[in-house]
Amino acid sequence: MSPQYDAIVVGGGPAGLVTALQLERIGWRALVIEADQLPRDRACGEGIMPTGIAELRTLGLELTGGMPLHGIAYRTGSGATARARFAEGPGRGILRTQLSAALFEKVRSRPRIEVLPGTRVIEIFCDDTGSRVLLDRGEQISSRLIVGADGLSSFTRRSSGLALPGRRFRRFGMRQHFLATPWDDCVQVYLREDVEAYVTPVDRDRIGVAFLWHADRLRPEPAGRRGFDSLLALFPLLKQELKSARSLDDTLAIGPLEQRTRSPVALRLALVGDASGYLDAITGEGLSLAFEQARVLAECLGDIDREVSRELEGALRLYRRRHRSLTRNYYRMTGALLRITRRPALYERLVRALQAAPDLFARLLSINMGTAAFSSIPPGAALRFVAAFLGLR
Repeated sequence: MSPQYDAIVVGGGPAGLVTALQLERIGWRALVIEADQLPRDRACGEGIMPTGIAELRTLGLELTGGMPLHGIAYRTGSGATARARFAEGPGRGILRTQLSAALFEKVRSRPRIEVLPGTRVIEIFCDDTGSRVLLDRGEQISSRLIVGADGLSSFTRRSSGLALPGRRFRRFGMRQHFLATPWDDCVQVYLREDVEAYVTPVDRDRIGVAFLWHADRLRPEPAGRRGFDSLLALFPLLKQELKSARSLDDTLAIGPLEQRTRSPVALRLALVGDASGYLDAITGEGLSLAFEQARVLAECLGDIDREVSRELEGALRLYRRRHRSLTRNYYRMTGALLRITRRPALYERLVRALQAAPDLFARLLSINMGTAAFSSIPPGAALRFVAAFLGLR
């Protein structure tokens, strides 16, 4: 008996919806199952890097909401500021609900994609003959492949035995929106020992403020406005900027952020986005990486005979290799930044060195996005950075 769908995508966040769109491009029929109603919100920084914007354009999606983001600025408590512009063009700051709505509308316009919002997957079965899911309403649905795109706390990852225990970093996040005119066209990152604040313009009169912190070293007040205010009090410069701003919504919290996996694939199953493994949001790469992984998965599946199990297995092995290549720089750069944020003297020197070598800072942003290699760093910029870092200039 033929399966009902070529792929079942578990999770209707941006990663899941983009995965469905990419699979539809190669002629696959996909079903997206989302536990919440759509469009949906989520605690996140709401910034999309230029590479993520480029991925959406390949799907014919040009975001009209939000604000262009032209780069990244790091600020320390001493007032040191390092700023770099994206060489690839602007990214975008956009409310998660607006992004979700735009993707949902795009998905609903595609004839080979169906969406089941407000429906939970409670069991997943994969064997040599095919795959299927059991829904909370008792129905079973079959497919050739299951794609887990269900986020940090992925049920798909856990139920398939791909989750690994243990974490190097125990980090949490919290976000709230404010009515305020953005005072910068970059994502601003305020650094303090064991905690950072992120300010993202998401509209002409609205900003998102997010905090990320090391929970083993910092214990803010309980989640909610008290918790948010206790974190804001650690950043006098930012608190002053928000003095006349009005909060627009309740806080949303998320964590722990780091999620480890044995592999992004198993028998007739693939993981995409945060579900496939995640370290931290400090570099802002989450959405862009998810969109790239969705495209790469579709590329790996595009030329196979979907009815031949051996070809599907080969495509998933290829996806595993390409997934590792896609995420390598992300894990290197993110891990390095996380270690630095635990040492105030080190991040103060880092920001001052990046301030002295903005061209190197811009190149590092490109390396993190996968559009440049470490070997492309200009020698002169590297020398200026090292000299400033060592206090020689």
